[in-house]
Amino acid sequence: MLFREKSKQYFEVVLENYSDEIQEMLSDASFKEKLIRMLPLEYDRKFNGAKTIMSRYKSFMREDLKTFMISVKYNGERLFKSYNDAFILDSGIVFWEVRGKKKKDGSLGDKMGLLWFTFEGHLRSHDNDEYYGILTRSKNVLMGVNDTFAQVADANKLYVTTFREMAQGLRGIYGELLINAQHLSDNSRRDWFLPDEHSRVLNSVITDFMLRLHQYRYCASRYFRKNATKTKEELKHALDELIDLKAHNIDYDKFSEKEEESKRRKTPAGKSFAEEDIAYKSQSMKKCYGILMKIIEEYFRKIKKRVLFLKLRAFIVTYFENE
Repeated sequence: MLFREKSKQYFEVVLENYSDEIQEMLSDASFKEKLIRMLPLEYDRKFNGAKTIMSRYKSFMREDLKTFMISVKYNGERLFKSYNDAFILDSGIVFWEVRGKKKKDGSLGDKMGLLWFTFEGHLRSHDNDEYYGILTRSKNVLMGVNDTFAQVADANKLYVTTFREMAQGLRGIYGELLINAQHLSDNSRRDWFLPDEHSRVLNSVITDFMLRLHQYRYCASRYFRKNATKTKEELKHALDELIDLKAHNIDYDKFSEKEEESKRRKTPAGKSFAEEDIAYKSQSMKKCYGILMKIIEEYFRKIKKRVLFLKLRAFIVTYFENE
């Protein structure tokens, strides 16, 4: 391994004559993404949510998150965190301000970090990906794994639910816990913090979050089902325990809207999208339209966004009608 100093602030690392083990690691298709998740990188410029996150972080922590962001190139390519606007779900970006215990004089505890997250009303589980759950970062460097919040809550004496249930709930949410606290020290493996009074406070905050998340998920699963056993008011109460609806300016009526069968736009059996949507157009246009809609439908089916597909389809049909 060679370190080539470029300037007082930058250097280059070159690996030469490395072992078969390292060769196997580098050839792993997921290696680059794992590197991206671990390093203290900037958000991608195409991620519009970055401005909201960085602004809120600066407002609460009284420091610039850019202080803990570095420029990294891998094989000549500039690396950025892989978040993009597709990660922002129904709730938009919401925040928890994380503090330590209240002081003896009754004043607020020391600031520990900012938690941002986003989720769907249904809180449905998504296909496995590299970014599900809450990724904890100490000075923007990854600590732990996607399921760390579930692991912390599972180890806490306060019972929430089974680890499996908590880990499953984290698959319907994206976010980061951005920590910068002088009194929190990384352990020797740099996968979590040394066990002490301060880390126990952080673990309690995480457990409280998981408890509220589980309560909302439990209520949502019974509200959004066909034969609902939870009311809209009960869901609102559970949601308000997880996030401050008023502070985040969330339209609850829209957020809790059910995907009713009667409201869905369906294609009758044996009839194509084109025949249903643009029957009056030319055969060549209908052929292209049909192929395109099948591709789009398949994509939204994979990411489990049926309602979004229906909205997009309705928009496209309206566009054709106005042409």
